[in-house]
Amino acid sequence: MKDQDFSLWDKIKKTIRPIHPQSEKAQDRKQVKRLVKTIEKKPVPPRTKTTIPSSDLQKPILDKKTVKNIRRGKIIIDARLDLHGMTQDRAEVALKNFIMRCFNQHKKCVLVITGKGTNSKADDDVFSSKRDGVGILKTRFPDWISKPPLNSMVSGYAEAGESHGGAGAYYLYLKKPSL
Repeated sequence: MKDQDFSLWDKIKKTIRPIHPQSEKAQDRKQVKRLVKTIEKKPVPPRTKTTIPSSDLQKPILDKKTVKNIRRGKIIIDARLDLHGMTQDRAEVALKNFIMRCFNQHKKCVLVITGKGTNSKADDDVFSSKRDGVGILKTRFPDWISKPPLNSMVSGYAEAGESHGGAGAYYLYLKKPSL
């Protein structure tokens, strides 16, 4: 700090009134200099995220070649589930039961139709099923498959091709059950 800064600091200190009179401790210039030096010496660590965003917890997206083969019919879809018209709770339960059943039946590729949410109510109600033009089932789907027990059964997912529902459906690849 420069001498101008110290004189300004002294003026500011005179205008400050302590909340508790007994906690008032005047700092002299040496204390301020020490404080400034310690602050300047300590490097500021870069900001890091302390929480893991839900997108990082999601299952990996299927590779382009696999998705292309499913869309072309080279990989057969073993089962389908349509969640249209279901509430969130009912859809989540139906999805869990469907994936668990398919997993136990050793099915590899399944199709889950969530819908795009275009027919959802678009009002400002907090309980509305539509968020920013996207249906709530479509929005919640990646979270549901990222949580136990489904996360141990699903190896990856991808948005379906137009012939299978496009943006309103997902291909799911299931793992092989361990014996």
